[in-house]
Amino acid sequence: MRTNVYLTFDVEIWCGGWNSLDANFPRSFERYIYGSKYRDCCGLPLVLRLLNESKLRATFFVEPLFSARFGLKYLNIIVDMILNAGHDVELHIHPEWVDEASRPLIENCTTKRQHLSEYTYSEQCELIRISLDLLKNAGASNVTAFRAGSFAVNRDTYRALSFNRIFIDSSLNIEHPDSGKDMRGCYDFVRPSMIEDVFVLPMTVFKDGYGSLRPAQIGAAGYLELTQLLKRAQFANISEVVILSHNFEMMVQGRGIPDLVVERRFRRFCHYLELSQESCAVRTVREARAAEIGHPDENSLPEVGRMATTIRTLEQAFRRLLER
Repeated sequence: MRTNVYLTFDVEIWCGGWNSLDANFPRSFERYIYGSKYRDCCGLPLVLRLLNESKLRATFFVEPLFSARFGLKYLNIIVDMILNAGHDVELHIHPEWVDEASRPLIENCTTKRQHLSEYTYSEQCELIRISLDLLKNAGASNVTAFRAGSFAVNRDTYRALSFNRIFIDSSLNIEHPDSGKDMRGCYDFVRPSMIEDVFVLPMTVFKDGYGSLRPAQIGAAGYLELTQLLKRAQFANISEVVILSHNFEMMVQGRGIPDLVVERRFRRFCHYLELSQESCAVRTVREARAAEIGHPDENSLPEVGRMATTIRTLEQAFRRLLER
């Protein structure tokens, strides 16, 4: 049996704070999407190029609410870049943008609420609808999947997704404290499940070599940890592995220069997946099948070796030296 691997990227933009947004946004967009002056060396163009070099398709969860403040021009650039490279655009929402919109998106939206789970069911329905319309107007008309910012969903989120005819989600994260607070102990945070007619692919989490929980994230897990995770997932009865990254994960944060350690890690991991088609099937989230639901009573997590974690720890220390 092959392990299904989902390469997923959250695409978002931050301005380093909420003051002087209009002055800071163009520069922040350039840095977070392109990588500032290193326009072709890091950021989203590099991610797309490395994926295509290894003939891998990925899912990009794009945050659109920023365009309620700055217009569709910038969102259209992101959507076109991803679709033209042959990848999927899906929905990602960071509600921190709601009170920054040029006109009110919902009633009583003058205060900043960081998580989608802090909104009522009807507010979530409306925010998802607005976000889908923004993506559609930017050229992404076939959105079928969702991931909440900070993985912060609750039971109402799944009702709101179903209401908006979004039937695939990848927001549950057992390692993240804001994910599914009202759902813990009721649903499987490790394997696929059905919640309110929505097929849920949880974020993959593993035990590192020292027993700590670690997300399967390009910037947070080492190459050996990621490859061991794929090899050992089946022993934990996990057939679906969701890998996370971001549009800015291969650059040094705050400086807009390439993060050579993470870039090398991602290059190697893409090459590994390209050569491992007999054991790993790389799929997009919309290609997930609801029939592949696991059993909620099986809660073991895959574990990686201590050497793999030690190497990652040394890599991270080397990264910090390079960033000085």
